[in-house]
Amino acid sequence: MDESAIGVRKEFDKVNALIALAVALISFIIYRLTVAQTLSYWDCGEFIACAHILGNPHPPGSPLFILIGRFFDLLPLAGDVAFRINLLSVFSSIVSAVFGYLVIVRLVSSWYEGKESYQLGRKIAYGSGFIGALFMAFGQTNWNNAVEAEVYGLSMLVTLAILWLGLKWFEHRYNSAGQKIILLVAFLSMISVGIHLTVYLVVPIVAIFFSLKRTATANDWGLVSGFFIFELLMIFVLSGGYSNYNLFMGLTAIVFGALAFYLRSKVNWPILLSFVALSPIMVGFKPFLYSIILWFIIATIIWFIKQDKLWRLASLIMVVGAIGFSVHAYIPIRSANHPIIDENTPSRSFKTFVNFLDRAQYGSMSMTKRMFVRRGSWENQFGDHARMGFLRFFKGQYSNEKIFPLFFVIGIFGLFMLAYKNPSWGYIFIALVLIAIVGLVLYMNFADGTHYNKATGDAYQEVRDRDYFFTPAFILFGMAIGIGMGGIMELVRKYTKKMGAEVNKAAVWASMILILTPIIPVQANYFTNDRSTNRMAFNYAFNILNSCEKNALLFTSGDNDTFPIWCIQEIYGIRQDIRVVNFSLLNTDWYTWQLSNLDLLSTVNAGYDIDSLARVAEGAAGSNANAELIMPTEFVNSRADKDIRAYLSGLADRDELPTGIRQRVPISLSDAQILWEDTVMQGQSLARPLKSFYDPVRKRQTYLFPMMYGDKPLRVAMLMMENIILTNKWKNPIYFTSVSGNVRESPLNLPERLVRQGVVYRLTPEIRNLTYDEPTTERLFFEEYKYDNLSDTMVAQNENATGIALTYPEKMLEYHNFVKRSGDTTRADSILNLIADKIPSYWRSRLAQRDMYMRHGDSVKAHEIQLEMLDYLHGYRNNNSDNIFFYQYLGMAYYAMGDRTLAEKYLTEAWDFNADKQHTFRALLTLYAEARRPADMYRVAQDYIQYHADDGIANEVIRNAQMLMQGQSQQQAPVTPPIKVQPQPQTPPPSGGDGN
Repeated sequence: MDESAIGVRKEFDKVNALIALAVALISFIIYRLTVAQTLSYWDCGEFIACAHILGNPHPPGSPLFILIGRFFDLLPLAGDVAFRINLLSVFSSIVSAVFGYLVIVRLVSSWYEGKESYQLGRKIAYGSGFIGALFMAFGQTNWNNAVEAEVYGLSMLVTLAILWLGLKWFEHRYNSAGQKIILLVAFLSMISVGIHLTVYLVVPIVAIFFSLKRTATANDWGLVSGFFIFELLMIFVLSGGYSNYNLFMGLTAIVFGALAFYLRSKVNWPILLSFVALSPIMVGFKPFLYSIILWFIIATIIWFIKQDKLWRLASLIMVVGAIGFSVHAYIPIRSANHPIIDENTPSRSFKTFVNFLDRAQYGSMSMTKRMFVRRGSWENQFGDHARMGFLRFFKGQYSNEKIFPLFFVIGIFGLFMLAYKNPSWGYIFIALVLIAIVGLVLYMNFADGTHYNKATGDAYQEVRDRDYFFTPAFILFGMAIGIGMGGIMELVRKYTKKMGAEVNKAAVWASMILILTPIIPVQANYFTNDRSTNRMAFNYAFNILNSCEKNALLFTSGDNDTFPIWCIQEIYGIRQDIRVVNFSLLNTDWYTWQLSNLDLLSTVNAGYDIDSLARVAEGAAGSNANAELIMPTEFVNSRADKDIRAYLSGLADRDELPTGIRQRVPISLSDAQILWEDTVMQGQSLARPLKSFYDPVRKRQTYLFPMMYGDKPLRVAMLMMENIILTNKWKNPIYFTSVSGNVRESPLNLPERLVRQGVVYRLTPEIRNLTYDEPTTERLFFEEYKYDNLSDTMVAQNENATGIALTYPEKMLEYHNFVKRSGDTTRADSILNLIADKIPSYWRSRLAQRDMYMRHGDSVKAHEIQLEMLDYLHGYRNNNSDNIFFYQYLGMAYYAMGDRTLAEKYLTEAWDFNADKQHTFRALLTLYAEARRPADMYRVAQDYIQYHADDGIANEVIRNAQMLMQGQSQQQAPVTPPIKVQPQPQTPPPSGGDGN
């Protein structure tokens, strides 16, 4: 370690504190202006609901986030619960910015310690820290995480706190305060796993700080940094098969052993091995548990033998690490009380708890091993590819694409300056940046859609933008930009030094104009991250729930039509009578068991006494007498008899259920027919229920677990949907948010018994064939639904939000066309005007309205409508330049208006965004087919089959286009796709889980 980096300044630095306060104040003002006032899409609704009710969200549970979220829930900061919990991310990100500032100041200050230029250099450090902290704070992804209830703001706070503590340790490395810092870092490292595992990225780097002795040279630090880089290179070289994982581990052990031998006299082995013992948490819970127990025993024995304080410290690191990890005890403890949201029921057994922590729900293979079979090409994973390409997110972090190269060069220059001025810390910081960028790209191994595996059903293109996983990379590079700005100031200082002290000082002060550069990311990213008036997720959930009749069963498909509903039911108490059944989760045994026992589980969660309830139910049988339930006792499932359920069902029918108790979902199966247990069948170990059940749809005795039926996979979700429908016997209304695969593929022929009511579908005993309940549909569409933001071009819309918002105008247009087909054109025209009044921005409805006025001879009104539509579309496109939908809308609108040039312009721009979009593909094919341009048809079809190799239209187009281009069939017209650009309805993007 360089001596220049060890300098100690014990006096309180008021200027440093004031600038840190300024960073906090600026961050607070802008975050407060842009924070979401209510819930957002994806995981936010689930996290908000779980924080409020102390539930267990999706694995691995994020218990620390939930507990701190509950604390913010209780603070009298605002009237809205969701807003209060969103403030957790706001305050976390503010403190992150402050820690980022302090880290940069400490790094840049090390350039000047012990030198006569210290005072002037300190000012450069202040400016550098100020710039870097704000670039970090207002980078696109970090800012996005800071204004909604997500785990990344809090995880970045802990990450930067650990990094700052690592640097702070050098001031106290030889006294008791230094040992306390090491113990605090060990504690934070493990408790942070209760937020998100990304925090652990910084731990190996800080462990190196603690482990290398003062005698280690800059070259030694470079070797250690090179080891991390070597690991990344090995993954590149060995990618290609799962078997290479073992080779990688073997080579890693050899290289690590060689490095350890070389540095053997320069390493504090008790400390290094202690942090190594904590590291198996990246692999799984059991390896971590075995590792810390074994190392604690070894370290304690050696401590007793040698009486060496470093071995005592090693033993204490295991203790505080275990204490930090103990926050996960919340998960089974709370699960035992059966909160309404209790994913995986981790209190069921130790095995289910471990599987919950290890995210077994998302696959049994470790992500470390999965790295060696790429789910996307290197070019797409590192490059500019839709939803997952690192460069696509990176180039838009701090500015627009034109300015980004300048900031990229400044960031690289900052890393170079840090390595040049302070090699030890510089090498390590560069290694950390590479781990956060290259390492995360390799580890996350995101799917680009071109490596789809039919056998496993894996590697579809990611369902959403995955930039949030790269948050550590973006904040570190934002800090590097700040260091680069400091490097520029240092060059100014260095090259004006010969001009005299006054000129030198004035030049440095003049270079401080660079502190204004954070205005650029603020200006570039403000609109996109302003959630202050965005209520789209709340309204979507509200509209779906209010589409359903009392005590309905509502089948939902994925995260975005489920989590917002959970949130407004639990947070605001809206329509808690409706029982949500999520198709994705219905494939699991624990979720089916919870739905089947929801009445009893909610009774326990509400604090009522099951034994007393059983006595009340027994006495009330036949008399319908009411009695108060007595609090509290422990849930005993054996008392869940039919009298209790009949009693609760009667209370529900009379709207007399006590607060907190919910009706169960009608399921005819017993617990033994639902819950999976390890068993052996035909010599193979698998998990399935102990008892079989009779499947009346397929007329056979079977087990409730996934299997093949004929030549097709039979999902548990389909079996349970059918069981719920048949067990319900038309007692409760049943609704679906979409006519999904389970609904369409069931032998029950459900679509023919569905009737449309607004945006949902109701199951009926009669044959309705997806016709409409017209009075209910018109009431919902034009009187009850909330449409805030849908025609406000000043509210940012990402691709997900726009895709979901399509639900309203598309279903409205379907209803308009239904009425029109019935022959009532006057009423159909009236409905079209109502649609335009509610959502005046949607291109298809406005073009239909324009054509209506043209038929009526009012060309002036028709022209006004067309101009207003274009104003909306261009406004949306200009403000949401990364949203593919608005390029599609413009392209298809211009096509419908007869302007092929502009249609091609915008459709091509949409294609450049993402060549996996069917609507853009077919629109371009239609345009090129009409213009007889086989080469262009061939090009887009070739692009498209990278994602859809078996698409019949694309392959037919390729064959015909090749024939035309080769002159083999000059008279044969190219195949025109069957779906025309207008009218071409669009559907929301998949709302499935993201495995976050």
